[in-house]
Amino acid sequence: MSRACLVSSAEIELAELIVDSVPGVEQVIFSNTGTEAVQAAIRIARAHTGRDKLPKFEGHYHGWLNNVLVSYRPQQDDSSLPQATCGGQPSSEFADTLVLPWNDIEAVKQLFAEHGHEIACVLTEPILANSGSCMPKPGYLEELIELCREYKIVSIFDEVITGFRVALGGARELLGLEPDLSIYGKALAGGFTMSAVGGASKMFEVLRDGRTIHSGTYNGTTFNIVAAIETISELRKPGTYERMMAHGQAVGDAILAAASKYQVPVAISGVGSIFSVHLGVAKSPLNYREMLNSDMSLHGKFRQAMLQRGVQLLPDARWYVGTQHDDNVLARVIPAIEPSMKEATQ
Repeated sequence: MSRACLVSSAEIELAELIVDSVPGVEQVIFSNTGTEAVQAAIRIARAHTGRDKLPKFEGHYHGWLNNVLVSYRPQQDDSSLPQATCGGQPSSEFADTLVLPWNDIEAVKQLFAEHGHEIACVLTEPILANSGSCMPKPGYLEELIELCREYKIVSIFDEVITGFRVALGGARELLGLEPDLSIYGKALAGGFTMSAVGGASKMFEVLRDGRTIHSGTYNGTTFNIVAAIETISELRKPGTYERMMAHGQAVGDAILAAASKYQVPVAISGVGSIFSVHLGVAKSPLNYREMLNSDMSLHGKFRQAMLQRGVQLLPDARWYVGTQHDDNVLARVIPAIEPSMKEATQ
């Protein structure tokens, strides 16, 4: 039975833009939200492998549905125990979800040795933006991808945050890595409700031959597609990412200087366009558990002091830098940092 799908010329144009911009992405499908795109990627991986189990990592956020909203903010000490994140999550709905500490390749090896033949895919943020902007250890993600290839498991980067933000090609470009699939949202369309799954063409064969489906009334809505085309076109302009990275570096340097002046231990993790400020600790965290050592009470005081000076910060100590953060914004932010740090420490 033949199958056909009608798409607009704008969808084709956007797909070509993404393929041209992101290393290793040969084909894309479109959805509306990151949550939807995550589920599409998982379904593709399960159809591709014929397996069900899904490992994820503590502190990583992959949307609000029950099968992945697991151990996002775990309360118990056991890092391997899948834990519901909120009420209304029956354990049966995440029975196939396994949990690991991040940046621990030995834990991955052990899990694969025990359950590799049951695992469909591994889902990870390549930079742990949702829990402290933790960076991967050197070689960690490379080895994770290689282990997935060895066990014929689909490797998936959740780049809903990092995609088109840390580089035009996202974490793939920044880190020089090519997982089987990557998930995009947020920056993809400059805030419009647009998401995508991209990866090697062979991964989408399960859609072409009808082994599984990807559907949705509003997938590929024209004004969202056009917003994404315009966003990527703007991001492709020379110097865009250099300016964002330099802006973030200047802010980070000012925070480090102010913290040093008032004898506050501080660590900054992430990259220039997305980073987290960890007050009260001298070493950047490598995972969710280490992130908990940051002094969030002190950061709350710093945030309040910055707000009084006209600069609004996120409550979790994460900073985003975008194309609209120009020299005028920097000229307002930098002078606010030192007196805010002083006020927070009094």
